[in-house]
Amino acid sequence: MPRVFGHYVPARLLALAAGEAAIVFGSVFLGLALPLVGFHVIRPAWGDGFAPSIVLTALVLSMAHIAALYDTRQNYGRAELLLRLTIAFGAAYLVIAMLGYLVLHLTLARKAFLLSFVTAFPASFLLRLAHNLALDLFRRRSTRERNCQQWVEEVVSLFAEASSPDEQTFRKALACALSEIPAEQRAIVHLKLWESLTFEQIAELLDLSPNTAASRYRYGIDKLRQRLRPLYDEINET
Repeated sequence: MPRVFGHYVPARLLALAAGEAAIVFGSVFLGLALPLVGFHVIRPAWGDGFAPSIVLTALVLSMAHIAALYDTRQNYGRAELLLRLTIAFGAAYLVIAMLGYLVLHLTLARKAFLLSFVTAFPASFLLRLAHNLALDLFRRRSTRERNCQQWVEEVVSLFAEASSPDEQTFRKALACALSEIPAEQRAIVHLKLWESLTFEQIAELLDLSPNTAASRYRYGIDKLRQRLRPLYDEINET
């Protein structure tokens, strides 16, 4: 995990901050590309626009930090995320406007200032929505994999010693066959046959659709049937 000012920072958080910085910085110079779509050019400043764009970018990131938008312990809903982001951007653009009156080199042209705000703010909001969606999907996948692993490990302890040699042989073969099918199929076979859960309950437990759970169960049963059929026929013949 990367370290920033002596603190460990998740790589995904650094990527989010870098993305927002690129959005804000690039929005200041967006007006220079307007002639490509048939509009008049909007220059970022009367002089060099690099200095105010750097300061504005630093202000947005600082205000976002103050608004706890980089706090990994928080999981804001869309409404609160929009509110906090509005406060952060509003404060940052207000400060750069005030600095522009005090320091000539930090003055943004009025049209460039407005264009930067109306493009950078929604773009940053969409970036954060995409980031949160990706994070939720990752967490759900991790939870599903942990649940699957838990059920897979329980399968191993299901088969106690049997009194009949044939039954014991069949149980060992079943345990071996279960270990050979994919873990996601094995977990569903376990929950369906030994826990007596419905496909709807399995789907809710493993964060799947009922159709997916039923399909994986059928695939798993087919593979077990193919694997155990020869042994089953041999036992019945003796």
